[in-house]
Amino acid sequence: MTGVTQEYDLESTIRVGLRLMPDTKEIVLLTDSSPQGERQEA
Repeated sequence: MTGVTQEYDLESTIRVGLRLMPDTKEIVLLTDSSPQGERQEA
């Protein structure tokens, strides 16, 4: 069996983005129904 693991630090990514664009009013996160997408929605 083979697989690929994915780890994203979504909170830190958003924090950096807000620091770069402090006037941001809305953030939209697009996900899918994969296990990774479902974890991001939680």
